Order: sequence, then C-alpha cells, then structure tokens
Amino acid sequence: MSRSNSNPIPATALPLALCLSIAAIFLFHSSIISQSRYSQLVNDIDLLRTDTYKITMSTQSASSGISTFVLDDFSKLLAEILWLSEKSGYLEELQAAPINLREKALNFHKKATEIALGKTKDKDISAQRILLEKSIEESLLVIGQKFKEKTETTAKTVYGVLLTICALLATHFFLSYQPMRKNLDKAIHDRHRAHETIKKLAQRDSLTNLPGRIKFYEESEKEIASVKRYATELSIIKLDIHNFKEINQTHGQQAGDKVLTGLSRLVRQHLRRTDSLYRLSGDKFIILAPHTSISNARNLADKLAGLINEKSFAGRIKLAVNFGVTFCEAGDDSDSLLGRVDSALKTSKKMGPGMISVTPEA
Repeated sequence: MSRSNSNPIPATALPLALCLSIAAIFLFHSSIISQSRYSQLVNDIDLLRTDTYKITMSTQSASSGISTFVLDDFSKLLAEILWLSEKSGYLEELQAAPINLREKALNFHKKATEIALGKTKDKDISAQRILLEKSIEESLLVIGQKFKEKTETTAKTVYGVLLTICALLATHFFLSYQPMRKNLDKAIHDRHRAHETIKKLAQRDSLTNLPGRIKFYEESEKEIASVKRYATELSIIKLDIHNFKEINQTHGQQAGDKVLTGLSRLVRQHLRRTDSLYRLSGDKFIILAPHTSISNARNLADKLAGLINEKSFAGRIKLAVNFGVTFCEAGDDSDSLLGRVDSALKTSKKMGPGMISVTPEA
C-alpha cells in the first residue's frame, strides 16, 4: 500500500493549515481593533477627568463661572465612553457597583448644571467630584486588567494556532510526495502575500483610513513612469485646512478628528475611480489624478472648494481649505512634483484662506 493511502495526514495538512491561517489572521485583526478601542476608551476617560477638573475650577471662579459648552462636551464625552465600553465589552464593569461611572458622572453633571443655571446657592461640587474621580480611577484599573487578560488569551490562542500550523506544514513537507511539496510552496507564497496585505493595511492612517506618504511615493513613481512611457497626463492637488490648530484648540481634539474624517470622506466621494487621496500628515492631504490635464485639475479643485464651503463639519464647523495644483513635467520624480505642489500651496496661503493656486497657470 502506498504512503499516501496509509497516512492521510499529509493530504489534509494543507487544508487544515490554510483554515488555521485564516483564523490567525482574524484573531490578529480583532486584536488590532480591540487595541484601538481600548486606547480610545482610556484617552476619553482621561479627558473626562480633565473636564471634571475644569468644571470644578469654574465653580470656584467668581468671574467666569461654568460654561454650558464645557457641560455639553462633558455629556458628549460620557456618551462616547459608554458607547466604546459597550463595543469593547467593558460596559458591565463600568456600570456595576462600586464603580458606577455613568451614575456618578451624571450626578456630577447635574450638580454642575444647577450651579451654572443658578438653581442652587450651594456651589460646593467637591463631594460629587471626589466620587467621580474615584470612579474614574477604578474604571481605568478594571478595564486595564480586563484588556490585559483579553490580550494574553488572544496571544496564547494565536501562538497555539501558529504552532499547529507549523506542525502541520512540517508533517506535510516531510511525508508527502513531490506534488504535495509543490502545493506547500504555493501555500507559503499565498501566506506571504496575505502577510504583505496585512502589513499594507496596517500602514494606513487609522483615523481617516487613507494611505499615507509612503504609499503616495510608491504610486506617484508608478504614475510618473507611465507618463514617461505612454505620454499621458498626470496632475496632483494638495489640500491644507486653514487654521486647523485653532479648530483643535477651540472645539477640541475630537471635533478636529471628525473634521479630518469628514473632509476625507467628502473628497473621496467626488473623485474618479482612477484618482487617489492620501493623508500626508496632520491636516494635509494630496490627490493623485492620472490622465488629468492641469485645467481639469483646476476644475476639480474649484469643485471641491465649493463643496467644502457649503458643508459644515463636526456639526457646526465651517472650513477654509487652501489648494495647490500642479502637473507632471518632463524629468519630474516624486520629490520634484511634491516640491512644486508645495510651492503652489504656499502661494495659495499668501492669497488668503480657501484660495487655489496653480503652478504653472493653466
């Protein structure tokens, strides 16, 4: 009897290894999401503590008093914390005794609101503040411990899956015939491609889900090579939000994040399939527009500027976005093209907020 008939393990090793590989990828992806939500939750709870301090200081100030905007931000932040807690599996712990984060935060907010509206003469909010701060500390400890336990469990599971995959592949390699070994090589190649795909996804901007500067350089070099080879056209448009730092300072970092995601979503919705949007850094974005003349790129910038002017971001924020526009010339590479569009953007800023500059003029 042949070996393939007497020992079925080699014949089933590859399918089992493939299934386990998919499971490992799913677990890895889930751990990234869990890490992101945990980090955001911890950050929001810290911001809640900061807002608590600000509100407390305001009650002790005879001149300024408590701002209703601060109280509104406090309510929105608490709502986001509860939503993230529910999505991450921490809500039960945060709402259970003795933490009772929601109840203590609402009691603090109620007392602060009464003081702000002049409904009470008792401006001492220290009792509610102490209870809330204690609840915040306990919340951070509890979710930190639970996140650590989740992470350790996931890591052990992933390691077990990976070890099982290795054992199956080793068994297949040493016990199968040559055709099966060729299949193993193909599986390894497929896994390598999957790893590269995950790596590329991990390099994307987590806030806007846009590719970044590295990806822009890679794709722009390909498009420049295409321009040289086929004599096609290539334009790029760089966007910069006017006074974005001031938006963060005035409305808060969360509002600033919503502005960035809202702007990226709006721009992507009005690009062609062949166009690509990248987030270079902070409030700076760039559009790579193959097969686009400089005049058409200017028209696209005008269209986007009009759409941005008509829209409010993060509910109430109006934006002024400057545009720099240029196109690929003979001898260009990514650096020279980026340098020229930077120059156009600087010119638009000198012209004023929300202006468009084209280099050279169409």
